[in-house]
Amino acid sequence: MGERVFKILTGPQWALWVEQGVSLGSPADWRDGFIHFSAAHQVSRTLAK
Repeated sequence: MGERVFKILTGPQWALWVEQGVSLGSPADWRDGFIHFSAAHQVSRTLAK
């Protein structure tokens, strides 16, 4: 327990989240029907996609 999860966003997606105070997900999240998160060991692989 206590493991962090990470959400990979583009700069504009992050700015929108900060501006609105909420995120409804990325286009990939909408396409797949769920919010994608990564564990620490998955971040580099996720970024490489």
